[in-house]
Amino acid sequence: MRTKVFKPNIIAVIFFIVLIAWTISVLVLSHFHEGNQVLSVQKPFFDCDEGWYDDDGNIVNITEVSFSPDDISKTFVYHYQIPTDLDMVENYAFCFFSRGIDFKVYMEATEDSLYYDPEEYGKQYFFDYEQDAMGFAGQDIGLASQIVPIYWSDVGNRISFEITPAEITGSIMDIRIQDTSEYIYGILRERIWKFIASFTISFFGIASLLYTFFTPGLEKNKKISYYALGTYSFLVGVLLASESQVIQILSGQLEFLTCMSYLVILSIGCPLAVFIDTASPVPHKHFSYGVSVITIILIIAELIGAIVWHMSLLMLLPVSQLILVFDFVMAIYLMFKDILYCKKNKDVSPTYPTYVALIFLFICFFTDVIRYANSNGNSTDFSTVSRVGHLIFIIILLIRMLQNSLARDRKALMAEQYRREARTDAMTGLYNKAAFLEKEVSLTDKLWNARRNQETDYSFVIMSIDLNNLKKVNDSIGHAKGDIFIKDAANLLKNSVDKKGEVYRVGGDEFMALIFGDNPEKEYQQIIELLKKKADEYNKKNTMGVPLSFAYGHAMCSSSDNESIYDIEKEADKEMYNCKSIMKQNL
Repeated sequence: MRTKVFKPNIIAVIFFIVLIAWTISVLVLSHFHEGNQVLSVQKPFFDCDEGWYDDDGNIVNITEVSFSPDDISKTFVYHYQIPTDLDMVENYAFCFFSRGIDFKVYMEATEDSLYYDPEEYGKQYFFDYEQDAMGFAGQDIGLASQIVPIYWSDVGNRISFEITPAEITGSIMDIRIQDTSEYIYGILRERIWKFIASFTISFFGIASLLYTFFTPGLEKNKKISYYALGTYSFLVGVLLASESQVIQILSGQLEFLTCMSYLVILSIGCPLAVFIDTASPVPHKHFSYGVSVITIILIIAELIGAIVWHMSLLMLLPVSQLILVFDFVMAIYLMFKDILYCKKNKDVSPTYPTYVALIFLFICFFTDVIRYANSNGNSTDFSTVSRVGHLIFIIILLIRMLQNSLARDRKALMAEQYRREARTDAMTGLYNKAAFLEKEVSLTDKLWNARRNQETDYSFVIMSIDLNNLKKVNDSIGHAKGDIFIKDAANLLKNSVDKKGEVYRVGGDEFMALIFGDNPEKEYQQIIELLKKKADEYNKKNTMGVPLSFAYGHAMCSSSDNESIYDIEKEADKEMYNCKSIMKQNL
């Protein structure tokens, strides 16, 4: 029997290749567009980082101001005089990034103002920003892009910022006077590739979930592993997308995005732990369960602490980071355990390349943590390395998933090949007795269901066939010719029945056929006429000296009666033996 050539699932291969190519493209393009600050757009802006002074008249660079733990919740005031030579038009504003601070803005006329009247244009409060995050994230909602509108009449006025830090990394960055729309466009243009990279990570997560759901035959551990990987990737992509500032600018929902980001930060350790655990051929018994319990406790503590005590979530983030450290240590441990296991069990597919990719991912994550710790918060992007690391991680896993998919398809093909060979007669290529017994069970179930549902129109014919003169051929001209005799008879039966039914070789010279159709009795009569005709044509060319003929009988099996398939087979056999007896008498 010809072995079927392995042909992979073309759609799956194309999907994986396109996804890998897209991820690589995003990785390269986002790398060239990375930057910690917003790039200047074509239209000019006025840099306001310098020229500020405090109440004592000391000159300060407001973007370099830092805070100590004792400064938390205290108020610091910094002043800036809007230049008189500033050519300002409508829609101009003070544009900047803030992190971990509340602030109020006051405007006051000076002698250089266009409109100076100390009584009418004294110090006026006109803008404030207070971190709240809907009560779910405590006092700190992280990085936020700010736009404080000013007008052409404010030229020469003194603007005052009252800043209250909520954390020691509180800061103002990249402050400028610029047209509002140009500022927003500049952010979007600079950060869109960060957003696309983050979206790619989330899309990979969704694709992993769908791939796992719609792929049949996945092992239980592998299915859990892919579900965990998909969940983790989706959450990380959402987190990185929210940090890109694009969603904040387009939606204006900073508080909601912050709540979501904090919950994601607390929870990502859980699916990552499950993925690490189930990816190994020898998973740890309690690792993923322990991390899941700790994660639930963290989320409950965050909600209680933020709502009841208005506590900053930063106090809980170190615990979440410790979970990731624990995940990192467990990944290293399971990697070495996997290597030793695969050395002892050569037939087990190694998974340590996955752990190598995980360890690389952890290194990228901890690099960003160190960058954040050393920067005093004075940056608008602390996830650059993590974003690149996740894209590389996705590329590695996509290649691994493609390899696994091809290997699974190859195994499925081999299993189907073995099953087909087990159900096929090696000499004739017809179905064998094992296949006929299997079909009996299937038809019995269909008959039972039809009778239970009172369906009376389900019927088929069972045909019993015996090849005449086989012993004569074997005895007179040898068993080799006898084998040819059987093959020729099988071909005649197969071509006569064709698509109207199925033919089985159930013994040396014994065959069974099942005839289906709207009118199986009529189909049977047509098959018999065709079989006689083909046998006559064969015998005219036959050089063996022994004619080829069949003894046959049939019986109808219907859902309208109560006879079993086995009873119907006996009736068909009885008719076949009667036919054989008549043929012998005629000779």
